[in-house]
Amino acid sequence: MLKDVCISPAVFENLSNTDYSWMELANALQILAVSNSGYLVAVQNKQWLKQVYDHLNHLDPKIKDKIGKHLGLLKDRKLIVGQPILQDAQCNSLEDWSNTIHTLHSIRPFCAVIDPLYSDNSDSAVTNIEDINSIQRLSYDGSIAMVKTEKNLTRLLTPFLSYAKKLTIVDPYFNLTKERYSKTLEICSELLRERRNDRDNGQIHIHAKWQDLTNYQIEQLRKSFHGLSSKQPHRLTFSLWDDSESSIKMHDRYLLTDQAGLVAAAGVDVDARQQSEWSLKQYTELNTILMQYDPNSSPFELKLKISDDGVMVF
Repeated sequence: MLKDVCISPAVFENLSNTDYSWMELANALQILAVSNSGYLVAVQNKQWLKQVYDHLNHLDPKIKDKIGKHLGLLKDRKLIVGQPILQDAQCNSLEDWSNTIHTLHSIRPFCAVIDPLYSDNSDSAVTNIEDINSIQRLSYDGSIAMVKTEKNLTRLLTPFLSYAKKLTIVDPYFNLTKERYSKTLEICSELLRERRNDRDNGQIHIHAKWQDLTNYQIEQLRKSFHGLSSKQPHRLTFSLWDDSESSIKMHDRYLLTDQAGLVAAAGVDVDARQQSEWSLKQYTELNTILMQYDPNSSPFELKLKISDDGVMVF
């Protein structure tokens, strides 16, 4: 559903004021930025950006501004994402960039690789900027329905979580003591910040609906939380909210990152017997949803929060 696209700096170097390849590139960047359909992967983040802007400076100002506008929107929406290179890789020449990109592509394929220095007719992901059909390859292709198996969830969430720093899970029925939910948490923990053999720490915040709980049930939640928290590198919190006095009900299920959002019509739990529809949220709506789970702006009442610091009951 979400697509990770890697563009070699050689694409930008080959642009000229006299051909129309820059229009193809501008169109591809615009589709990624406006439709929020995926990420522009910047290999060796700051170094890639420097190379790209150095090449753009040699173009006609109108062309530079057009491409720069789309790059700026992608950057503002955190959709230009870093991909560290492998320890022994070099990026001193355009050939080095090409070799590095395709080494990373061999570890886990990008949705699309745009690189004029590399051709592989057996790999449909690799293309030149002149040959890419941006609308077909890069546009948001609508919601998808799938059975919620571990394999399907992993395939769906890999590009969604790999480049994110923070994940917010919203599901009224999320229960840490039930395996089908703890399995989802394990999948998310494994994928978050995992960028082709480079792993970093992130944050996972879970929000569910409050049910009247006994002290014993709260203690069971605490034990389950710490058992799951101890197995992962990410900072984990679990919050329960009461909607009984609210004007709206806590109903929808979301997976939200600092870059994008997914709607899970039938919940986020692993269930090999249930199909769910998954769709993208508009970027502009993400903050509105997240504010519902901020105690200072939420329509709900925070009743319980568990973190590595302990249990707080409100």
